Amino acid sequence: MRSERGFALLGVMLVVALLTVVVLELAVAMRLEASAGRSFREELLASHLAEAAVQQALREVVSQAPIQAVDEAGALAFYRVVPGSTVPMRLPSLARDRVPLGSGEFSYRLTDAGPRRRRGLAPGLEGSRRAAPRERGGE
Repeated sequence: MRSERGFALLGVMLVVALLTVVVLELAVAMRLEASAGRSFREELLASHLAEAAVQQALREVVSQAPIQAVDEAGALAFYRVVPGSTVPMRLPSLARDRVPLGSGEFSYRLTDAGPRRRRGLAPGLEGSRRAAPRERGGE
């Protein structure tokens, strides 16, 4: 009987060690789950903010303004001619910088890509060369 007393203590210590490992694993899993949830929420918010910026820019571009021009800052501005006048009137632009939405904010910039395209410097084509037309030989 005397040799069995130490066995009970050893058994209790093993059970406590096993429970400690389970509790620590649970704590790590909860922390990981909270981090994943936070990351998903931030990614969703960023996606919605980007979509809002695109929609607001589209709303501005598809407006009923027949005249578009580049202002002093290089941003696209929209004008229309008031009936009875020959001078174009600038339409008020929507907020483009640090527009609050929910718990975030978005910004966008409208510029004129026309001059770059005409010079062959459209975005993504910088430094690219056009293929020269082939000459027919012997005719």
